[in-house]
Amino acid sequence: MFHCNQCKAAIAGGCAFCPNCGTRLPAASSDIFGSFADRVRNLASTDKLEGFSAAEMFSEVFRKRSQEELEEYFLTGTSRATPALEDVGTGWPKPWFFFRVLAFISVVYFGFAWIMHSFSNPKAIPGMIIMGALSFPLATLILFFECNTPRNVTFHQTLMLMTFGGMLSLVFTHIGVATTDLRWLGAMSAGILEESAKLLTVLVLVRPSSKYPYMLNGLLFGAAVGAGFEVFEIAGYAFERVMQTKNLSVMEMEIQLRAFTAPFGHAAWTAISGAAWWRVAAGSKSRFDAIVDVRFWKAFLIPVLLHMFYNSPLPSPLYIKEVIVAIISWIVILGLLQQGLQQVRRAQQEAARTILRQTQQY
Repeated sequence: MFHCNQCKAAIAGGCAFCPNCGTRLPAASSDIFGSFADRVRNLASTDKLEGFSAAEMFSEVFRKRSQEELEEYFLTGTSRATPALEDVGTGWPKPWFFFRVLAFISVVYFGFAWIMHSFSNPKAIPGMIIMGALSFPLATLILFFECNTPRNVTFHQTLMLMTFGGMLSLVFTHIGVATTDLRWLGAMSAGILEESAKLLTVLVLVRPSSKYPYMLNGLLFGAAVGAGFEVFEIAGYAFERVMQTKNLSVMEMEIQLRAFTAPFGHAAWTAISGAAWWRVAAGSKSRFDAIVDVRFWKAFLIPVLLHMFYNSPLPSPLYIKEVIVAIISWIVILGLLQQGLQQVRRAQQEAARTILRQTQQY
């Protein structure tokens, strides 16, 4: 229920015009978006977000931190630094460190660019490529690391998974290219081959277990592999462009465009796949039961289709394709994040009930 801006009459949702004065209602467009979001959530098997506010979630970004707080922030995941289940927060997380990483790496990247352009020093080119390739993918990965509220994964393990997982997923991709014939799809074939290769990498390197039972863990592990793939891909394309064209401007455009799209690219897509697998595998009696679970395949289809759409030859005026992919990716990610937080909350409740039963027995 809301009110008409013109006559202030109370109006039920779903109306395009005010039944009292006939004024066109701005809510009509939001209803269209809401219906679209509902369809996406239905495919991902997630629910409508409850209590989510982007402004509140990122409200800690610019808060001043002490040096000690910065140093201790990543001391997580070890037996001494992992919080007890009852101490894990289940509200929407408030990540902040990712932005500092993005700002720092961006400053270093533009520093190398300034050296290159001011002094014509070609030795600055590798620095530009490395820092540019790391910028948004690493910041996006740290965002997912901060959203892993159980804090049961070390930062060291996350970086190892990013580097080795990124390399291994490239290997699996090339094997897929060599053993399948999807050339008729052109660049769109990457949606099938690369998304499958990255998920396979996640499943080879880590799996749901008593140590990593949460969907939030799968979300982080997927983001790590995807971010690694993204870093190597950005660096590879940048190197290829400068070698082909001998034009630094072309290389810089390649780095910046691919870096800016990283938050809704490989890291986001593999995070969706990883969380979707953890959602079904953690509660299944066998891996076969998880494989045949339709919820997994519906959710996995999303990054595959998004990747194919992103690589499609369809025109993209004003970067409309990128905007669509970004919106859908984060509708799904936030839905999976909410499910992950609910899973932790249920685990806390079950642990409390177990303790109560044990107390009553004595």
